[in-house]
Amino acid sequence: MLVVPIINRDRIMNVEIKLKNATKLDRKNITLKEGVSKSNIISHNSDYNTSSYNINDDASLITEYIRNSGILYKKNYFIVTKEEAESTEFDSFEVKYPRLRVNENIDKLYGELVKDLKNSMPDNIKGHYIDFGKLGITKNITKEKLKTLKDIADHSDPKDYKREIEENDLDDLIIELEFLLNEFDLTIIPESTMKLEYFDKLLDIFSNIKSRDYKALKNYKQIADNNKECYSKISKLYNIVYNDSLNWIHKETPKEKAKVNMKKAS
Repeated sequence: MLVVPIINRDRIMNVEIKLKNATKLDRKNITLKEGVSKSNIISHNSDYNTSSYNINDDASLITEYIRNSGILYKKNYFIVTKEEAESTEFDSFEVKYPRLRVNENIDKLYGELVKDLKNSMPDNIKGHYIDFGKLGITKNITKEKLKTLKDIADHSDPKDYKREIEENDLDDLIIELEFLLNEFDLTIIPESTMKLEYFDKLLDIFSNIKSRDYKALKNYKQIADNNKECYSKISKLYNIVYNDSLNWIHKETPKEKAKVNMKKAS
């Protein structure tokens, strides 16, 4: 499970980031083609583990593999997890192919989610933090670009809107925004929110100890700060494009029922 700590007003929230277009399949209907291993990605007639893209489980190469192996096909690809401890059972997910490449940073984020899912174990969920700032997913969303886009949105004739965006090399912002919202889901993890005031008091207490715990807590808050800054940029971009508030982060919803009719993952 990949977790996005983020500061929201007077709280620190922990948000799970998932592939929006991944559907968990019914175990009883899963069939892997002969020779395909668990903890794998299966795309059309190939699998990631035996491909030339499998170099140190690099997240960017994972995304490149998915795109290149399915570029001519409209079918979905599959992610297979590790087997449960002391069991031969595993989970499998059917996923829609992502849209065309946006930039290397967002490709890496996408690959990190796929990697986390394929390396997960159904009965042993572990959380790992994601730092949007460190990944650089909003590096392209600069103040200058947002200002130019806002000027176009406020003063341009609607029929000239698209042309002016392209002439100012801002169409990549729109593509990036759509990719983020279409491919990633952000869900608040229940009972994992803390008032920032309480967290800062806890940090102050541990600062006197200078222990490993203090370093971990300090790093955690830095990640939450970075994610807040990145989310703010995405929110501003969304507001300019749609003239509305961004509600990307949401509360947990009832889990969808697993598919009953499963296609062969081959």
